[in-house]
Amino acid sequence: MVRAASITIVCPDQPGIVASVTDFLFRHHGNINALEEHTEDGYFFMRIEWELDGFDLKSESELLDTFSDIQMKFSMKIQLDFFRVRKRVGLLCSRELHCLVDILGRHAIGELDIAIPYIVSHY
Repeated sequence: MVRAASITIVCPDQPGIVASVTDFLFRHHGNINALEEHTEDGYFFMRIEWELDGFDLKSESELLDTFSDIQMKFSMKIQLDFFRVRKRVGLLCSRELHCLVDILGRHAIGELDIAIPYIVSHY
């Protein structure tokens, strides 16, 4: 399981926003998984997601306090989300159900921390 966080940013468009945010994450050991940004009608929009393993700001309040200088500099409105990203695993099975039952049983008791979006069988 990967623990991750994302921040969504809206602010007036100006140079240096992406550089400031990504440098902030780099300085605090955040490994960026995804970054989407665009401008529209003079506003800048960005969503950036990073892994929390190794990240040295351990709480939302600590992150917000540390990020506040950047937030004020660019007049940002932000939304911060901390979440867990579970591995998504599709299961393929045959007529022999003992393996499927074992995997689903382990999942049910929390031994396998995965998301199972689908099960495919030719049965």
